[in-house]
Amino acid sequence: MDQRDVDAPVVRRPPVPGHDGASHAEELSFLEPDHAVVRLGQLRHPDDLRVRFRVLRGVEHELPHVLGSYPAYDLGSLAADHRSLRSFVGPTLYSAPREPQKPARPKETDVDFDLNDEQRDLRDAARRYLEREAPIGYARAMMDDERGYRDEVWKQMAEQGWLALPLPAEHDGLGMGPIALSILLAEMGRVVAPGPYLSTVLAGMAIADAGSDDQKRALLPRIASGDLVATVAAGLGDVEELGGHLRGERLFVADGAIAETIVVVAHTSDEESALYICEPSARTPVATMDQTRRLAHLRFDGAPAERLGSSDLSSVHRLLDRASLAIAAESLGGAERVTEMAVEYAKARTQFGRPIGSFQAVKHRAADMLVDVESLRSAVYYAAWAAERALPDSSLAISMAKAFAADAYRRVAQSGIQIHGGIGFTWEHDMHLYFKRAKANEVAFGDATFHRERVARLLRARA
Repeated sequence: MDQRDVDAPVVRRPPVPGHDGASHAEELSFLEPDHAVVRLGQLRHPDDLRVRFRVLRGVEHELPHVLGSYPAYDLGSLAADHRSLRSFVGPTLYSAPREPQKPARPKETDVDFDLNDEQRDLRDAARRYLEREAPIGYARAMMDDERGYRDEVWKQMAEQGWLALPLPAEHDGLGMGPIALSILLAEMGRVVAPGPYLSTVLAGMAIADAGSDDQKRALLPRIASGDLVATVAAGLGDVEELGGHLRGERLFVADGAIAETIVVVAHTSDEESALYICEPSARTPVATMDQTRRLAHLRFDGAPAERLGSSDLSSVHRLLDRASLAIAAESLGGAERVTEMAVEYAKARTQFGRPIGSFQAVKHRAADMLVDVESLRSAVYYAAWAAERALPDSSLAISMAKAFAADAYRRVAQSGIQIHGGIGFTWEHDMHLYFKRAKANEVAFGDATFHRERVARLLRARA
């Protein structure tokens, strides 16, 4: 016998009227959640059981058949409701509580994923504008444009406050947080929006976060008004700062060929990293799969650089967080729109005298797409909520969202093409635009492997 069985607590009760009259002595060893199923299966009467289910937010639910006092164990994600409990312990061991339990009072850590009125207005206004002025056809038209956007559309975005949205109010911004920005970027993802919006906003937030007062006054109002296109140079390549000059290169920089101000991540002489504003020595546009987003290689051959205020390694990590969340939010919008298009097509396209959406194989694929979209929605908005409240685990939540977004958007885009069949592969159809954006977003600011490794590092550091 296992030593844990010898040491387990013993419960003794008198015979229960109407039962078999035998003693109900049982060994109840609640050792680990994995062993709980075995131990519960050994019980012969529901009155021998008291189980507490500790779920998220620390709310406890327990059966009323109280016998003794046993430790409460975290049984993972098992829901603490009667249906889940019955399936867990089996119908012969379970009897429902005689009186309905009062719902637990919500605690401060509860997350409400419903948008408020202001957020819904932002979403609806952005969707109306983009469908009218910058629909998917606009993205297709900008594929052959040298800059990748039109001045009139850019100015209209600035007039609606989109560029000012995440910037501080004291520098002509609106002072709105990650949730509002995620809502807007999701709407832009639905139309595969081209142009330097994302790169400019990321640069603006980096300046607002770490820049000096003079840098903020000089740059942020111009970004908010749409007068300044900016970007961030991070990721692939290596740049080193020596005596106020940068040497090295950054590869695949979004809008790197047209940005007037570039925030560069560079190693400092003390083997740390910081942010610098620098004009590169050379800019080389590069062709990539996603023709709706302009990328360039930047080379720095001793280019003079100005350090961004008090920036340090923590500033670089916050930049990574903001960029990763932004890409995940945009991916959510794209995946959502692909799923809508696939379902609409499956309802309209007929084969063998019936809509293809009635076939089981198509139903299953569409269902998997919906699961990916809704799971991604939860991950993105939880990460945005955590970031807006500056929770200690916000970086963890953001990397989890980005890792899932990298895989989910690609899967959804692939399935969208499959449901559309042959037409989904054609240049004339819009589905390939979403697939290419999904592939670009998959690797932008770290792919799924990078962010899962980051999640592991953050969890180890927390332990």
